[in-house]
Amino acid sequence: MKVFKWKVILIIVGVIFGLVLFVVPFSRADVELKDFERFKNDQTFKFYIHGVGQGFAYANGSLQYIGQSPLYCQPANLALKPENYLEILQRYIEKHKNTLKPDWTVEMLLLLGLKETFPCNK
Repeated sequence: MKVFKWKVILIIVGVIFGLVLFVVPFSRADVELKDFERFKNDQTFKFYIHGVGQGFAYANGSLQYIGQSPLYCQPANLALKPENYLEILQRYIEKHKNTLKPDWTVEMLLLLGLKETFPCNK
């Protein structure tokens, strides 16, 4: 019985340690470009970027509701998935890699990518 108890304790400690290693990188409020290559294939990062993109979409809707210009003009019939936001971000980074600074945040780069992908015709 004692061996079983220690195995359970070791498993719990291992799970907690693994979660700490997995969650700590995302505990900051933003992710810098220099960390993008390390995180871009991580499922949690993909969901994070999707959440950031959804936040921009809600901000867009709010701006339009109060009669102001949107941040970008995504077609109304186009719903973006996590992989779409990541593709937009990666495409923007690749296209502008010579002018970007390592401490710029991927959140701002995603917004710039959305503006470039879905420009508003004035």
